[in-house]
Amino acid sequence: MEVHDLAGSVSVALAESRTPGAAIGLLNGTEQSVVPVGSRGEGRGPVDENTVFAAASLTKPVFAAGVMTLIDRGVLELDAPLREYLPDPYVPDDERAASITARMVLSHTTGLPNWRHGSNDRVHPKDGALRLRWQPGSRWGYSGEGYCYLQQVVEHLVAAPLA
Repeated sequence: MEVHDLAGSVSVALAESRTPGAAIGLLNGTEQSVVPVGSRGEGRGPVDENTVFAAASLTKPVFAAGVMTLIDRGVLELDAPLREYLPDPYVPDDERAASITARMVLSHTTGLPNWRHGSNDRVHPKDGALRLRWQPGSRWGYSGEGYCYLQQVVEHLVAAPLA
């Protein structure tokens, strides 16, 4: 398919789904290109090669793949408590957090809330400290905060920021 045909097909799909815009990344061997299609939304101009799209949690599987690479290389243990990798505890006021592992983070079973900041059910209402919602490993609960914890561990182990 030619790039022009791709842009046309994507334009039709965007119109049918009422989606304002998209950017399609293409790889052909070592050659890379971006095909921008549509607009950034009403009154915001066209999509181009520099348009930033919110990726939300779509990066979690990519990060998880990187974590598994570290595990395969023996840099990180899947079932070792993450607390062993950092000089300071991530949740200092809750000893249950000492049992949180990379496996628990990757499977959203840490007991941590989705995010540290926000409504009072996610933090202690008096001091704002991060608290577990339940015993780690005991049940599933989506947690972006767990990924932030694992990110700190990875950054510490590789001595570089995730970005």
